[in-house]
Amino acid sequence: ESVLENNYQGIVDLKEYLSEALITRLHETNDLSVISLDQLSADINKDAYLVRSVFRDVNELFLYWFNARISEIFVSLTADFSKDFEASTREKVLETLMSILEAFADKRSIFQRIHKWALKDFQFGISITISAYHLCDMILTISGDKKKDLPIAAARRSMRINGLIGLLLKTSLVWFKDDSDGLATTFREVDNNLSQAIEIAESFKLFESSRYE
Repeated sequence: ESVLENNYQGIVDLKEYLSEALITRLHETNDLSVISLDQLSADINKDAYLVRSVFRDVNELFLYWFNARISEIFVSLTADFSKDFEASTREKVLETLMSILEAFADKRSIFQRIHKWALKDFQFGISITISAYHLCDMILTISGDKKKDLPIAAARRSMRINGLIGLLLKTSLVWFKDDSDGLATTFREVDNNLSQAIEIAESFKLFESSRYE
């Protein structure tokens, strides 16, 4: 029987320790493929068998770390947006995107290698794609672009999500190289790309009632 069974906080702590160890190694190597759970177990002085009972591999651990950080950002922004009745959906999407890019700015070299690794590792690439879809789905949700049950509305929203994924991929090319103060260059890129995406979406009648203006 696992020593972590029925010990929720112990599992959470272990995941966080492993996440910190993974990011430390990624800052050193920038290469997920050369890092193993056994190495990370040794880094935090935990039994490797115990660690493998929580995570299947380092790919899964990276996704846990990323999603946990994203959740923290969303919790903070949701609280802010709940008090702001004037901002449009567009403004909230823009703020959310920039909050994410700013939060991970010091880890851009890691994300560059993660992107390349996802192109090489098919299963990891699928996992990253699914994670990106959920991320953009949540960005729209907290920004006021709510889900609707009708099939045509769901199809339109899925297209908006995929458009947001494309926007992030395009913006990342600028973000990776941006050395401007406060990521000013990236902000302009996001703003311009978002405006273009909204124009395209409007031309294809992909909006229902969300306030993008």
